Amino acid sequence: MDLSWGNLKHMSHSRAEESVYWDLCHRGIEALLAARLEESEALFRQAYVQAERHGLLTLTGRAYCNWAAVQVERGETAGIEVGLSAVLGGSPDLKARQLAAYHLAALYRTEGRTRVGRFFAEMSLRLATELGERNSRAVSSHFVGLLLLAESRLQSAQPYLEEALDLGFREDVPAQMLVAASTLGYCLSLGDASGEAARLLERTDRDLERLPCPLYQPAVHLNLGFGWLELGNFDAALHHGRLALHQGSPIRRDVKHTHYLLGEVFARKGDHQEAREHFEILRQKFYPNLPDFTELLLIGRTHHFVNWLA
Repeated sequence: MDLSWGNLKHMSHSRAEESVYWDLCHRGIEALLAARLEESEALFRQAYVQAERHGLLTLTGRAYCNWAAVQVERGETAGIEVGLSAVLGGSPDLKARQLAAYHLAALYRTEGRTRVGRFFAEMSLRLATELGERNSRAVSSHFVGLLLLAESRLQSAQPYLEEALDLGFREDVPAQMLVAASTLGYCLSLGDASGEAARLLERTDRDLERLPCPLYQPAVHLNLGFGWLELGNFDAALHHGRLALHQGSPIRRDVKHTHYLLGEVFARKGDHQEAREHFEILRQKFYPNLPDFTELLLIGRTHHFVNWLA
């Protein structure tokens, strides 16, 4: 996730209005990284109102994008496309336009519109390059790779995922690097580089023990779980699936994919009762209009041709 908070320590606080804005923004970030999405959204909303009310023109567009980012993660997207498009098309601030492009890509991904999402992710990458921001370039490059991977375009995705790791991410949020590394590991597990994939998954797993982050941990565990599933290490896949389930991600797509992962792993291990339970939860919560969904998933393994990132 790309947010406007790179200048927290460098922004002038000579105006009381700006000081209030940055305090709200900082608290919103802390809540977000702790996966307290409702609290984070409320704080970013207050920051946006503060910037708009006091005419903080450079900050208003960025503040809206920060607020919109959390709304997308929570699945509350009404009006967001219009708002982000207005920032992208009308803001004089290049950073605000870059953020708007990125979060439009995130919005379209949640709606299953992968190709249009990739168009905006690539735009975000171009704008981040123009800005000269390494972190935003890394985040955007990773997102382009992730969307290409969602289209099962493995060879096209890999260079973007590798570039993101080479560029590096924010030092104060090292878990972002683990998301990128585990995504690349999963990508490699789908191809012919099983040895390299296993080494990257193992290293990411070790690093995750030292760098916990409630916001990013479920995604890392899912990447690791699906990567190990592709490599045939069902015990490791089950371990990460259970950890993802235990952490109880507030992000709806994480919950969906956790039950899918666990169902697939239990089925591969021959425990069809456990598999049925997770597939049935998946059906009830996400596919209630498909009465045969559970049985279809039990008939044969689908993870080989259903990319979990799609």
